[in-house]
Amino acid sequence: MALVLDGNNLLTSGLLNSIYTPTSSGTSALVTGIPVGVKRVTIALNAVSMNSPGWVGIQLGAGSLQSSGYTSYTSCLYSSTGVSSYAGPSSSIYIANPSGTSSHQGIVTLINAGSYTWILSASISTPGATRTNTTAGQVTLSGNLDRFQIYDPYSGVAFLSGSITTLYE
Repeated sequence: MALVLDGNNLLTSGLLNSIYTPTSSGTSALVTGIPVGVKRVTIALNAVSMNSPGWVGIQLGAGSLQSSGYTSYTSCLYSSTGVSSYAGPSSSIYIANPSGTSSHQGIVTLINAGSYTWILSASISTPGATRTNTTAGQVTLSGNLDRFQIYDPYSGVAFLSGSITTLYE
């Protein structure tokens, strides 16, 4: 398949498409419309902050968001106290731990491992809280991935600023 670039060397057709989602309000950022046949989804968090301490989690869905069947583990490297590790809940995958209103940035990668099983790898930095989170997880959906949401899985903390850019191929 040939790739087509515009005058700014931005991809206009071929393997990748993208979705931009602001995270300046609300308690979740829902991205829908991921087409059938996607094998990889890359999610970029850009200065995503919340109005009080809260976990940042992700749920995937096929027709609707799935709220069970997730397995994951997150390690958080703190600049002053070392490493803490957390097993994620079965209802979502943690990608960053509470940090007050500090912003998060980083990459979440989802890979289709076949049979509707998605493998997640994430590296999220929170410079204001001087920490980095590394997460690995998986979930098997009931059908083709067509949506995901970024949210606080516990307390419904609202977003203050930032954006999410989603690339899929």
